[in-house]
This record gives sequence, C-alpha cells and structure tokens, in this order.
Amino acid sequence: IINLFFNHRIMKKTLLWGAIASLFFVSCSKSEMAVEPIEPSEDFVAQLTDVSRTELNGTSVIWNAEDELTIFTKTMHNRHYKVKTLSEDGRTATFGFVNYTGTSNGTISANYAVYPYDAQATLNGDVISTVIASEQQYNAEKVDLSYALMAAKSESNSFAFVNAGALMRFNVSKSELIPDSYTLNSIKLSSAANNIAGDVTIDLSAESRAVVASTGSKEITLTAINQEISTEAKAFYVALPAVSFADKDLTVTFTFADGEKSFALPAFDLLQGSIKTIAYQINDSDDFTGTTPDSGEDFEGETPGEEAYPANNEIWYTNGSTTEATTPYKTDVFGANIVSNTYDATKECWVIKFDGEVTKIGEYAFYSRSSLISITIPNSVTSIATYAFNSCTSMTNINIPNNVTNIGDDAFHACISLTSLTISNSITNIGERAFQFCESLKWVTIPDSVTEIKERAFCECSSLESVTLPYGISIIGEYAFSDCNSLKHITISNSVTHIETGAFSYCTALASITIPNSIISMGAFIFKNCSSLKEVFCKPTLPPCRRHR
Repeated sequence: IINLFFNHRIMKKTLLWGAIASLFFVSCSKSEMAVEPIEPSEDFVAQLTDVSRTELNGTSVIWNAEDELTIFTKTMHNRHYKVKTLSEDGRTATFGFVNYTGTSNGTISANYAVYPYDAQATLNGDVISTVIASEQQYNAEKVDLSYALMAAKSESNSFAFVNAGALMRFNVSKSELIPDSYTLNSIKLSSAANNIAGDVTIDLSAESRAVVASTGSKEITLTAINQEISTEAKAFYVALPAVSFADKDLTVTFTFADGEKSFALPAFDLLQGSIKTIAYQINDSDDFTGTTPDSGEDFEGETPGEEAYPANNEIWYTNGSTTEATTPYKTDVFGANIVSNTYDATKECWVIKFDGEVTKIGEYAFYSRSSLISITIPNSVTSIATYAFNSCTSMTNINIPNNVTNIGDDAFHACISLTSLTISNSITNIGERAFQFCESLKWVTIPDSVTEIKERAFCECSSLESVTLPYGISIIGEYAFSDCNSLKHITISNSVTHIETGAFSYCTALASITIPNSIISMGAFIFKNCSSLKEVFCKPTLPPCRRHR
C-alpha cells in the first residue's frame, strides 16, 4: 500500500483548499514476494484504490506520465523506475525498469524506495540520502508537486510511502483597484536560521523525516514562472523540509518583471506532510519599493494557515459543476451587493464577489440550494441568520469563521449530508432547530462560549454518536437531542443548571448518563424511550430519576 498525500501531481478539478492533509492509497496489483527483491525485468502496477473519498475535495489525485522512482534492493542499488503506461483516468500506472547506478553491497535486508527519482540517491542501513532542490521549476500545466519527498521500506514489492517533507503554497493575485499588469518571474524563500535545501537524509527506522545537512542552503527559488498576475489568484508550490520558523526568520521575495517585493513571515511550524498556504495580493501602485524586507503588511493572517481563505468581499463554494453557478435564494442579505458569481479555475471553486465586506449570511440566504456541496465564509461575517442554509441537502462541509457569534433558528435545518461540525469559540447562541434533521452529522464540538442549547437544536440527528457539553452551558432546551438514536454517551458539565422537557428522549442507544450536582431543575420525559439506558446518576436532593423516563 502506498499512502499518498502529495506524491503525485494533483490535477485541477474543483476546490483544492478544503482538507489538504488527507491520505490516499495506492496498491500494487502484483502478488507480494516476501523478502524478495524486485527484479529489473519486472514491471509493477500501482493503482489508486477506492477509499472513503477517491478525490481530494474534488481534485483528482492521479499518476502522471513523468512520475519516476528510485528503488534499492538486495541485488542492485539506485534502480530507476518510471511510468510506462497509464490508465485512461490516470489512477493506475505500470512502472517499468529503466537502468541503475551502483552495485549491491550485500547488506540490504529489504526493498527501499524514494520519490522523486534521484540518480545520486544512496542507502546506508535504513537511511536514504537524497536532496531537496534549491532551484525548483514551476510547471504551468499542472499543480506540480514533483519536488515533494517521499520514502518507503518494504519486505516485498508493495511499498508504504511516507511524506518526508512539506510544501508551501502561495496564492498570488492583484487588487482590482490596480490597473497595471504584473508578470511574476520567481519566488525566493530565505531563512536566517534554517537550512531548507541541499543534501538530506531520511531515516526509515525513525520518523522518516527529511533532515537537511549542515552544509545545506538557506534559500530555495521557484523559477521559470513567467505568469501574468491578475485578480484571480494563481497557486505556486515550493517543497521544503519540515522545520519550525521563528518570527521573521523566513523571508519571501516575489520577483516581478517590474521589480521585487519582500516581506518576513511571523513564526509558524511547517509540519511533515502538510501544506501551508500564504495569500499575497498586490495592493497599490506603490507596491514595488525595493528589495528591503518590510513588515509583511501584504501577508493575510497572523500565521500561515493550512488553507486559503476568501477575501472579506468573497464567498467560495463548490457545487459539483464548473459551468452552472448556484444562485443564492436571497441576494440582498449579505451586508453588500453581489457583483459577480463565477467559476475560478485557479481556486477550483465558485467565487461570489461583493461590492463591499460580507458582514452576515442573512435570512434564507442559501435556503434550499440543493446543489451546494461546500462553502467557505470570509472572516468578516459575524452572524448566520434564520434559515440561512436550511435544506441544503448536498452540503457536506461548511467553514464557520471565528468572528461568527450567532447561529439563527433553523439555520442548518435538514442539511442531511452535513457530516461534522466544529463551532468556533466566538459563538454565543445556537438557535432553535438550528441543526435538526442533520441526519449525517456524526459529531459536534460545542465551545465554552455557548450558554444554552435551545429547543430541538440537534433533534433527530440520527447519526450523532457523541456530544460534549463544556463548561459554560447552563440550559439544555426542550427536546434538544431528542431522537438522536445513535447517541451512545453524553458528557454534561457542572455548569448546567436546567435540563428541559424531553431533552434526550428517544435516544435509544444511550446507555448511561451522569447528572451533575449543578442541576437545579429537570423537566419531564427527559429520558423517555431511552431503551438502552441502564444507569442514571443523580444528586441526592433531586426527585427520583425514574420520573424523567
């Protein structure tokens, strides 16, 4: 099995920014040969298998015709394999032997591999020595991740690759207010303290992390870009080792045809196998003032995030199409006027643009928009109003920004495909029936900032398995979790003072529950028809718990 994150080129289909830390799996169709080396005459087939999702947020992960591997075996060092044939969909590739360098030293006890191919790569014990290129070339034809390191060790001809490095993604655009055209030639990363390119070692007996040698370089340049920058962001990738950067340790320099722009980034950790995203926009006509690093005013956000995020005058969404837009049910409830709703091939999603900041998702904004699959809201939004996403039956994911304080009544009612939900710490109010009939919702995290779970807020969420009510919640409203018949356990914090009528009725999988000492009052029929409930622990001063069943 080959665990794939960024070992293949990711071809553009739809939204890339969703969960970029996912794993994909490739299996060798040839039967395993225990402890036997792969012979030069043998081809082997790698096939992407069906997992929970066969695409990364709609972006196909496929083999590319240029993919090449280095394989070490007992009989031959540094053996070069590359793709011979591809299936029509690119999910299956036959790798064929090309040539080899070096000779066997008789010490290898298993097969080893490294991606991408490196003619100078060597193996010593479990340690592969290879390189992170200090000059990486941009490929305009695809999202080119071919510099991203992976390595593997196997007792057979089936490999389990691990990601040895990390990636940085730069989303570069210019403001609509700038009439000029700018051509980006290169992107250079310079670290004051970290070696980020050069010779590296990957120890497969330990954490399989690419470690740069002390003789390495502190600079990496992405060259041969020569792309005109417009208001639509273009993505550029740079492969790095997994390192921690102190405040202003890493400086980014964009070289344009008309000048340069440099700025230093705040502190962040570049984790092994991750992609960090930086959104950079040319802001005004005086942008090019020289090569001196400035304070980084063009850097969006305090710390590079895992994913790109909309500007405050945009909403991003996917709907399974690149030609047919989804029009909001009501267009005048966002705090600004819609000026366009177009598909962005670079962002791989639809972008709704407004003439000002989006401050709210108002009443009925996306009511019954059944084509919506995912949506990302800008940080300027502070409230999600009544019926905002009611009956968005295909929506599996929504990103609720940290500044939202209120989720209105019925806001996500009957979003039957929504599978998980994290409510940010800024939320203080979850309205009545806000998530009722979200029948695919399996888990929910509710922050301390919420003080009340209102009437039927999660009623009939039939897949909901676990809920934690943290400190801060005082009232669990009537039928709040009624008919959550997959709910096996629930933790009620010591801040809860009132549990209203029928709060957990018809939770047929609920086996036990502890009522904290903070409880002042409990309504009737709280545990009605909880057929699996065997234990209810109450404080002594409460009436007998059987009255609540």
